[in-house]
Amino acid sequence: MSKKARNSQRDAWGWTAVEQFLQDARVALRSMRKTPSFTTAAVLTLALGMGATVAVFGIVNAVLLRPFPYNNADRLLIAPISVPDFRDLRASTTTLEDLAIWASNLYGVRFGDETEQVLGAIVSERFFPILGAAQLGRTFSMQDANQPVAVISHRLWKTRFAGDASALGKLITLNNESFTIIGIMPAGFQFPNGTFQLWVPFEHAMHATPEQKENRAFRIFRTLARRKQGVTTAQVYAEAAAISARLARDYPDTNAESPIRFTPLAKWILGDVGTGLAMLMATALLVLVIACANVANLMLARAVARAREFGVRVSVGAGRLQLLRQSLTESLVLALTGGILGVALASALLHLVPRLPAADLPRISTVSIDASVLAFAFAACAVATMLFGLAPALRASRTNLLAALHEGSRAASRSTSSARLQRTFIAAEIVLACVVLVSAG
Repeated sequence: MSKKARNSQRDAWGWTAVEQFLQDARVALRSMRKTPSFTTAAVLTLALGMGATVAVFGIVNAVLLRPFPYNNADRLLIAPISVPDFRDLRASTTTLEDLAIWASNLYGVRFGDETEQVLGAIVSERFFPILGAAQLGRTFSMQDANQPVAVISHRLWKTRFAGDASALGKLITLNNESFTIIGIMPAGFQFPNGTFQLWVPFEHAMHATPEQKENRAFRIFRTLARRKQGVTTAQVYAEAAAISARLARDYPDTNAESPIRFTPLAKWILGDVGTGLAMLMATALLVLVIACANVANLMLARAVARAREFGVRVSVGAGRLQLLRQSLTESLVLALTGGILGVALASALLHLVPRLPAADLPRISTVSIDASVLAFAFAACAVATMLFGLAPALRASRTNLLAALHEGSRAASRSTSSARLQRTFIAAEIVLACVVLVSAG
């Protein structure tokens, strides 16, 4: 057979498979319309299970899985430090290629006749270049070190300046001092989290408290550092320990028990939140499995009621593979319908989550339905199809023709194997529900 003929045959097989699927899908939709009670119960059960699971994955994705929006985020480290120790570290390091110093500060920001308390930060000129965020306008340079200038967040720009680009160059009053807005950060920029709304030059802020610049015991500051390419975190730790030992010898009163301890940026921001979210994700998956077990029970009961229908199909030439394919297609249609509703429900839930007082999670304000969440939802639909659809599909494909067509037969109305499967699913539901309750505390 020529290559062209083989390609034509493959194309024909491909179109045949598509046509068979579309035909099975049409039959599934007609069957679902004939049993609205079953369809509604199954779809709503799946939608609730999928919605909860997709919503939890959306949170896990935003907090744990989504890359940090900083340049070379895997090479960034944070350490508590004093200003004099920062100067010594910057002068001595051979493992770090860039360093900045910053500290949080609360500002009374005047807007017209009202004053709002806004969390901000004082940052040195290398702070923004290390993070690598783009901006409208510009960030701080060496020339701005002693100037009353400010960079504001995208949220503050939107809420207080209506997103008007003319905000650049305007004056903003911070703690009764006028600052000129020189830059606006993009919507996705957060450091260390979304509650920080403005940044001012470190040197200018130090004018009010010059004693802090020489106090080695005053460690309210943080250094943001990027290790050199090819340098390991362990090497940075070792160098920091050596520098700390030297500082402890030189300044025993302030540094003997206060070494410089770096923490990778991701660990510093996330802390131990990963363990809790992993448990929450496992619980959500168990809820989805319980939902699938419920739908499997509904489908098994429906398969028994449809035994005569399956018998008729067998009598007109339908094989086991065809019945299996048809039943799995019905399960897929149910899963996709429930999945679409579940994604809509998850989207609504995720829209509310950042506004909840209890939602105190890092990066939670970035939660959304993105491509990763949609891919997870699609995969969950496929897995759900197999979880709740395979057993009923196998049951349908083993239809006994004579028993199914005999109207008075017990096999047509009640199946020992189906009853056994249903009891198995019910037992599994009870066990899983107990696990969910225990894991919930």
